[in-house]
Amino acid sequence: MKLVILIIYSLFTLSVAAATSVTVKLPSINSKDDFRHQYSQQLQKLILSSSGSDVKIEWVTFPNEQQHLSLLDNHAVDIFASATDKKLEKRYHAIRYPIFKGLMGYRLILVRKNDRDILANVKDINDLKKFTVGQGSQWQETKIYSESGFVVNTSRHYNHLFEMLSKQRFDLFPRSVLEVWNEAKTFSNRNIVIEPHVALHYPMSIFYFVRKDHDQLIQLLENGFKVAVDNGSFDALFEKHHTDLIKRAKLDKRTLIEIPNPFSAAISSQETPLYINL
Repeated sequence: MKLVILIIYSLFTLSVAAATSVTVKLPSINSKDDFRHQYSQQLQKLILSSSGSDVKIEWVTFPNEQQHLSLLDNHAVDIFASATDKKLEKRYHAIRYPIFKGLMGYRLILVRKNDRDILANVKDINDLKKFTVGQGSQWQETKIYSESGFVVNTSRHYNHLFEMLSKQRFDLFPRSVLEVWNEAKTFSNRNIVIEPHVALHYPMSIFYFVRKDHDQLIQLLENGFKVAVDNGSFDALFEKHHTDLIKRAKLDKRTLIEIPNPFSAAISSQETPLYINL
């Protein structure tokens, strides 16, 4: 009789554990002008729902200027998307599925409307370094441009960078092909346009990062990504958001300038197929 009771109790305990949901805190952007994170948020929901576990998502809202990996350290959020580098991968656990398939490294350039053809005669990186660049003070890209010898002016505030460009605080504002179209439209009232002659490229992988001691979440994300890649739902979501934007960029019609990224972590041969080939 005791054995029967023990078996029933064990089965009940297992069923309760299986039914228990895992709460995951995700960052949400509080900015009416910033469309950059909509895809990432949808992808997070897809990956967590594909993990095979009962996951409850708690959205935590922050202004753009507070979006920093330190949010992981103080447990304000559980997952953070960031451009990777060697130091970050030592400090946090990187879920090594490139959420933008490497496209964040392809850049078009926002300029003032009167300077639309400012880069018409630019042929290489040395020509480009004659112009000043604007970037966020906490962005990985800032280090990339500075390391290559560009003069970089920065701001902690995303929206302020467009104002700085308009007011001639710098000449060029390189933006991802996935961001630049919405931004040019949103800030067109500041006489900002997309420069038509040049595109930039540097290796850049955007990964989700998790605290290294969060073993359960790491496993959930690894499982969810594998399922979403294998069943095609990752590709489908990516293409839904980005295919038209890539076509609009017309990279084959532009002078493509390569910029080194010495901070980038190496990509394994198993990961290479996950990246888009333009």
